[in-house]
Amino acid sequence: MFLPDYLQRSVAGAKVVRNGEKVPFAMPVTTLFAAKPIESGSILTSPAVVINLILLIVAGLTLIEYRRKRRMFWLDFLVFLSFGIASLLLGFLCFVSVLEATEWNLNLIWALPTHLIFAFLWLIPSLRSKLEWYVKFTAGIVLLFLILMPFLPQTFHWLVVPICLIILLRSVGNLLPTYSRKFQTF
Repeated sequence: MFLPDYLQRSVAGAKVVRNGEKVPFAMPVTTLFAAKPIESGSILTSPAVVINLILLIVAGLTLIEYRRKRRMFWLDFLVFLSFGIASLLLGFLCFVSVLEATEWNLNLIWALPTHLIFAFLWLIPSLRSKLEWYVKFTAGIVLLFLILMPFLPQTFHWLVVPICLIILLRSVGNLLPTYSRKFQTF
């Protein structure tokens, strides 16, 4: 969607040499039809509102979990399942699709395909202590991603930050000493 705009700007500024003189490569831009902007629906359904609302809900549930000293493993399951499914889509677009615009998407740093497997393994109580390394790895990789994001060769939409904060919140929440395995679950 952005390529025609880039192409238009590049061609509009390009110069060629004709008869020893630099002249514009293309004629000036002429607008043949100016469409009216489409009014969007409710602001409550915008991606920014939805993602930030999900972040607030996850933060609120994590706080409730902390105060009650009762684990919400189902919340971890939903978060990691959601991001695992998103990673499958991103992985498909990066490695299977033939679209050049979707190659090497660095969003796969936070949306690891292993989140999907982890989500289901996390439901098994006897495996949770063995999966603590994955939670530490996820927290570390997401924190590192957030710190290095401005220096990476890809630009990211600002909504990646609240998405990463959701993962980081649940990962770090599982590592807090007050969240020991002696907590009850619900």
